[in-house]
Amino acid sequence: LGLSIEWSKMTSGVLAGLELTIMQRTVFAIVVSGALSFVLTFTVSTLSDNFGFGLLAISATSSAFSIYAFRDIVGTINYANFGVRDGMAWFFVVFLAFGPLIMMKVNSSKAMRGFGAEINELLRVENAEVKGHLEIAIRNKVQRMKEEQEAAALDNGDLADASFSQPSGLALRDGKLYVADPESSAVREIDLAQGRVSTLAGRGLFDFGDRDGPLVTARLQHAQAVLSWGEDQLLIADTYNHKLKRLDLTARRLATLLGDGQAGSPHGDLKPGLDEPGGLARLGDQVLIADTNNGRILAFDPATGKVRVWEPRES
Repeated sequence: LGLSIEWSKMTSGVLAGLELTIMQRTVFAIVVSGALSFVLTFTVSTLSDNFGFGLLAISATSSAFSIYAFRDIVGTINYANFGVRDGMAWFFVVFLAFGPLIMMKVNSSKAMRGFGAEINELLRVENAEVKGHLEIAIRNKVQRMKEEQEAAALDNGDLADASFSQPSGLALRDGKLYVADPESSAVREIDLAQGRVSTLAGRGLFDFGDRDGPLVTARLQHAQAVLSWGEDQLLIADTYNHKLKRLDLTARRLATLLGDGQAGSPHGDLKPGLDEPGGLARLGDQVLIADTNNGRILAFDPATGKVRVWEPRES
């Protein structure tokens, strides 16, 4: 449009210096405007690969040139001798000046629609590519999770073939070794005479929770310690649930003895309780609990349910 205006200024200056009638000026304006419009239309259409923008160039060029030509032509009209031919010339000048403005409005809308269609197509292609990448990423993630789950699976059976996931606590009783297996949130049992492994509680890496009741449905979360206690009982430090639990080997049930599932504090003005207990030991009729994140050792009496901070001089 800027180029059209500058070209129109120059051409209008040339017209002003010529002795031409109104009709001659009009014809000259039409020819020059059309030629310039054709050149710019071809150039713009080629560069943008969009004919809508080419039509826009035609309208802009014609309007710019026509307005300047119209200004000069009006200045030379002899209104005293204004005849039919002058009227026809006037009509063409007005049409040439304002018609392209209307065309520019229409063609700009067409150009924008064409440009919008191109953008939509580009976005459609880009979205398809993004969707494809996301599907691949999700499949890869699922595969990795599956491999991790298989790696942390609770493989029971012969000791030579069984697998564990970060075994951290041990308890020995009646010819059997009990293992706290934190990464699988499980408690395992090894029959030393037969050399076989079984799972008492827990289902695997991605199946954890805080659920008491029958062992087949009970859940732990990253239990790190196990302790033999009483007749056919195990005490379990259910670490990430901030609890001490009891596993009844005869009834095959799990129950909470201490903790409410929320991390506790060693300070009196805050909620007391366990914070990721990580170790258990027996001291007479009491259980010593390593209250890991609270930086202390607690003494718990299972018979009375009382708990206090243990002092080393007591031993």
